[in-house]
Amino acid sequence: MRLISKFSLVLLLIAASRPVALAQLVGAVVPPDTLAVRPAPLDTVAALHRFYTAQRHKRSYVVGATALLVGIGLIPDGSPKAIISQRVAVAFLGLPVLGAELLYYNAYNRKREQRAIDAFQAHRLPRSLQRRLKARYFREPTAQ
Repeated sequence: MRLISKFSLVLLLIAASRPVALAQLVGAVVPPDTLAVRPAPLDTVAALHRFYTAQRHKRSYVVGATALLVGIGLIPDGSPKAIISQRVAVAFLGLPVLGAELLYYNAYNRKREQRAIDAFQAHRLPRSLQRRLKARYFREPTAQ
C-alpha cells in the first residue's frame, strides 16, 4: 500500500509541475549565438538546433523524474526485518541509473551541437545523426 501511495505522489508531483515547465518554455528566447551565422541551408541548421534543444528539454524531464524517484526511495520505509535496507537498495540501483542518464544526455550539450553544425557545413554530418533528424525538426514551430 505504501508503494502505491508513493507512486501516486510521484505522478501527482509530475502532473503538477508540467504547466509550470511549459510556461517557462513559451517565453524562452533563443540566444543569437546558438545558431551558426555561416552560410548554410538554414532549415538543416535550424533542424539540428531544434533536435538538440528537444533532447536537452527531454533530459530535464527524465533526469528530474529519476532524481525524484530516488529521493522518494530514500525515505525510510520502517521495516527493520529486511535483508537489505531500502536506502542501500536505492543507492545501489537508483544512483547508477541517474549517472547513466546524465552521461547519455551529455551528448546533447551546446558544444556538441556546434560541432554537429560545423560537421554539417563541412558536409560530414554523421549518418547516425542524419537518421535521428526526423521531419518534425524541419518544421517551423507554430505559435500558440
